[in-house]
Amino acid sequence: MPRLLLALQKWAWNHPRAVLALLAVLCGAAGLASRRLTFSSDIVNILPKSSPAVDAVQEVMANFSFTGQLFIYLEKKSPDTTDEAAMQVADGIARRMKDAPEVTAVDWKITVESEIFLAKMVTERGPLFIPDDRMPEFLRRMESEEIRKVVRKNRRRLAGPGVGVADALAGGDPLDLTRDFYLPLLAAGKPQGKFDLSSGYYFSEGRRSLIMTVEGAEPPHDVDFAKNLIALAERSIAEAQAEVPGGNQWGASLLGGYPIALFAERSIKNDMGVTILGSLPPLMVMLLISLRRWLSLLVGFVALSLGIVWTFGLAGAAYGHLTGVTVGFAGLIAGMGIDFTIHFLNRYRVERESGLEPEAACAAVYSGGAPSVFVAMITSAASFMCLWVSEFAGLREFATLVGVGLFFVFAATALVFPVIVRAFATKSWAEKDIPAWFHVLLWVGFAVFMAVEVKHVTGLGLATAAACLLLMTARGQRVVTQFVLGKPRFAMAFAIAGTGVALFALLRPPAGMPERETDVKNLRTEGDVILKVQERMRADFGSGLDPLFVVVRAATEDEALEKADAVTRSIAALPDVAVQGITTFVPPPSLQRRRAAELAKVDIDRVLRDLDSALDAEGFDPAAFDAARATLRAALSVRDPVLPSRLDDPFFRSIRTRFLASPPGGLVRALIWATPRDPLHVRDVRQRVVNSIGMAAKRGDAGALVSGFNVIVKEIDERIGPDIAKATLTAAALTIVLAGILFGSLRWTLLALFPAMVGTLWMLGVFRLMDLKMNYINLIVYPLMMGMGTDNGLYLVYRFRELKRASAEVTVTTLWRGITMTALTTIVGFESLAFASNMAMRSLGVTHSVGMLSYLCATLLVLPPILKWLEAKGATPPEVQPGG
Repeated sequence: MPRLLLALQKWAWNHPRAVLALLAVLCGAAGLASRRLTFSSDIVNILPKSSPAVDAVQEVMANFSFTGQLFIYLEKKSPDTTDEAAMQVADGIARRMKDAPEVTAVDWKITVESEIFLAKMVTERGPLFIPDDRMPEFLRRMESEEIRKVVRKNRRRLAGPGVGVADALAGGDPLDLTRDFYLPLLAAGKPQGKFDLSSGYYFSEGRRSLIMTVEGAEPPHDVDFAKNLIALAERSIAEAQAEVPGGNQWGASLLGGYPIALFAERSIKNDMGVTILGSLPPLMVMLLISLRRWLSLLVGFVALSLGIVWTFGLAGAAYGHLTGVTVGFAGLIAGMGIDFTIHFLNRYRVERESGLEPEAACAAVYSGGAPSVFVAMITSAASFMCLWVSEFAGLREFATLVGVGLFFVFAATALVFPVIVRAFATKSWAEKDIPAWFHVLLWVGFAVFMAVEVKHVTGLGLATAAACLLLMTARGQRVVTQFVLGKPRFAMAFAIAGTGVALFALLRPPAGMPERETDVKNLRTEGDVILKVQERMRADFGSGLDPLFVVVRAATEDEALEKADAVTRSIAALPDVAVQGITTFVPPPSLQRRRAAELAKVDIDRVLRDLDSALDAEGFDPAAFDAARATLRAALSVRDPVLPSRLDDPFFRSIRTRFLASPPGGLVRALIWATPRDPLHVRDVRQRVVNSIGMAAKRGDAGALVSGFNVIVKEIDERIGPDIAKATLTAAALTIVLAGILFGSLRWTLLALFPAMVGTLWMLGVFRLMDLKMNYINLIVYPLMMGMGTDNGLYLVYRFRELKRASAEVTVTTLWRGITMTALTTIVGFESLAFASNMAMRSLGVTHSVGMLSYLCATLLVLPPILKWLEAKGATPPEVQPGG
């Protein structure tokens, strides 16, 4: 490895124009590739490709007209606002949206078409649709004595106040069949929940709000389509409110998957910019404060910029999108990639101060310090790449972008360092420290940045500020080095005390690892007003916005209806779950056949004679009920079951495409919607409800597929832990192997990794003390620290061996600026995520910063005293061989 790196240095030193041409070509290619990048909020892009939940969602999207819903939530602004204004506004919005190409359906009131269809179905086939538990009572209603009782009851009711009974009788239902048996059938098209439907519009109980549902033609993750649909809705709302007197007194909010997707896309873009701006400027300032050379700023900025640009190109070429998981890669690359500049320049400065000329000093960097930097880069990148053992696509993409990005930054540093040194080393300003006044100005600017960071993450920000103040100043460096080298026993005592505190935190009840985050609301984007409005809507209407979808498959339409009915009835038996499917409107053929067989035993002529006799006995004119008798005869005479595919009705056509898919020559699929009334953002509730609906669906049909957003989240909960465990073990094993190759000795390998073991224990203890919750994003701290946390130990032990019989003090003092600054810049890079709006990304920055601080403190307190002890014992390490 030293020979290869030295050859690269010589080529770059002797051919600077070729290097610049190569860099230009790579940047051009990266720029072209990055033009393909989009910002995706689709959760499917971060899930395993073999995910059953994703497969089920894709099956729903591919076979049914339903793709996504936009909810328009109208809220009353003042008690004096009229309901009529809300109805007129809703009508105006629907009129403008329902025929738009972006919209497949608008549902905001009980329409005339739905009432006509349902009334016709009840009139012509009502008895065939009666469920099993109600049919015995229906058959008793056809008996002579029951007919007389019902007519007599209606006569008594007619004698009381009101005229509703007479109207009902004249309307053709003298046996009260509609009220007693058909009302559930007539309610099939009505929404379920706490609705006031007295006006026909979807008002909440108390009429403080009205809800409209718009079904989009494309799914929410199609961001361009979502933008067009939202623009259409906003324009329609504004125009409708303007044309209705008092229309502006009803506030309108857009809810559901489409506005959430747009909000997430804006947040992803914002977070990308924030993390870059929150990392690069402070890192450059830290670089100048520590190394005090303009050369360091030039090398660091150019190398980081090239590495980040190339990584954007990789993202565009390989994936074509950035997600909420991968958007923070630039800040992480900057925080870790700056390490290479620090180590290169720190070693270069040492060699120059020893009297070497610029070219020789540059060569010494590549032959001496660069191999350990390369191995440290490989271990860090490998710790990210170990996330490839995970099945989650989002984690793999994140691992690839950061892992390969680190390699890109190292390659950029290795290429530009000789070119910049050759071009500027002979300049007087390049070898001089920056002016003292400018150094003070840099500290002031850095202090302002840290103050802003403290505001966002108070405890961690204060700890980072203290560490920077102590380790980045010359006085602080002297104090700490004198302590760890001059009083090694006290340093070890501090380390033992820290270990004791960590063990206490981990063993205190409830003992164990840091807890998992159980509420997904705590992982949402800051400023997400959509979530707050959705909670108000849930309270108003008693129903959620995240239905679960159950798909059943069959060879024929008959079989699909039978399975759908079994699943629907099984789920309907669950408490607090609203269920709707194709058999809510048309029952399965087997039930219709049973009803037809039972009706065949009814003597229709006798029933009609008994009705005439009862009407006459109660003083009614039987001739006034000729239409009622004809309707009753037709309903009792129906024998043939009806299938959804045979119903040609404009209203039912939209119902059929929503709940039934019958492609020619393929499987017939039926879709059932199950909407829990309980909010599912808490893990225990989500697990319970999703499991209960899933088991109920399986009782109805063993092959039923359950899907939906909450099913996907549940799958993440269940699969992320084992995946992270695999990645952590893989990263640990790989780190040990790479360190073993570097040192060629088990004793020195264990010595280099020992601080990481202590740092891991401290990190876990701090997590417990700070009550940091682990989620599907920040869990990656475990595998990443397996590689990143070992870097400083590798540097120190490698340098100790390289110096052969030299003292531990020389080892520590020559690398002090490098190991402290690389750790601090990595921490600041991770803490740039604290400025992200997404709470999960913030937690990633906090946990990784805590981890790096823990590992840095463990390295400084544990390893120098051990090296001092080895020096005193006369340990003479073997000579480092080229390549290892």
